Amino acid sequence: MWRRFALGVVLVGCGFHSSAVAPVDAAAPADAAAPSCLPRWLDDAGPALSSPQPLTALTSDGEERDPWITPDGLQLYFDRNPGIHLNYDIYAAARTSPAGEFASPAAVDNLDTSADDSRASLDGDGTLLALSSNRATGKFQIFVSTRGDATQPFPSPSSPDQAMVISVNANADNLYDPFLSSDGLRLYLAPAVIGAAQQVAVATRTAGGSFGAWTPLAMINSGAGEADPALSPDERVIVFTSSRTVAGFARTNLWYATRQRATDPFSAPRLIPTVNGDADDGDPMLGADGCELYFSSNRTGGKYHLFRAQVAM
Repeated sequence: MWRRFALGVVLVGCGFHSSAVAPVDAAAPADAAAPSCLPRWLDDAGPALSSPQPLTALTSDGEERDPWITPDGLQLYFDRNPGIHLNYDIYAAARTSPAGEFASPAAVDNLDTSADDSRASLDGDGTLLALSSNRATGKFQIFVSTRGDATQPFPSPSSPDQAMVISVNANADNLYDPFLSSDGLRLYLAPAVIGAAQQVAVATRTAGGSFGAWTPLAMINSGAGEADPALSPDERVIVFTSSRTVAGFARTNLWYATRQRATDPFSAPRLIPTVNGDADDGDPMLGADGCELYFSSNRTGGKYHLFRAQVAM
């Protein structure tokens, strides 16, 4: 999403247990026999996507942003404003199969506060969670929470877990849109540096250690403003939001880039086909098999709501 500060325009981009949402094992892998659409993203021709459809069961009179879906495709987490605390709060919705529709969502009480809470992300086994919030100092920082296994609720982020992101939060920047790699060793995010355009960055750690300071991602940042990074499980595909100028399109659009190996630099970014238009689109998120793209858009009535497009095999 966009946040306006005195020194520029910022793109900003969820868990989790709620009494109204039955917990689902976030670590459960997708059906091993199911085909993957990720090769379509890696192909030179690019993916072919269906026309985006609104997730009407998740639409409110407010706004919905920052979708994040579990690897098994059964739970979707997102932000709602106004949420239950009359600001951005994290909600969750469940479905019984990856091909089904989501039931009505509920607020994730143990993660939400009276501040703005947004873009929560889990690692692959569902035991580490990261989110962005201004609950502590008024600036947006990254908060983390850990649990013993994916059947337990995450506790509200607090010490000693916060030691894991001390270096990430060390300066005066506002930090948005955290996204954890499947192994939990890389934290992608979108810092808003004072006096500069928002950018996509990554912080790394070793197993059992803390994340170091973030560094910008080469090739992804244009200088016009980038945010909302989300990656495929193998980290070879990244989708993100950019405000770089493209004739015939709106202020913010959905982009992607690829690489041969997770340690390689990304290729030059490309517009995600079919889904962009004359409205502002943002907050992209890929399903684990690459066959679904979730995002938010203000194309309906000027408010941001959630949409889904499917990739043709």
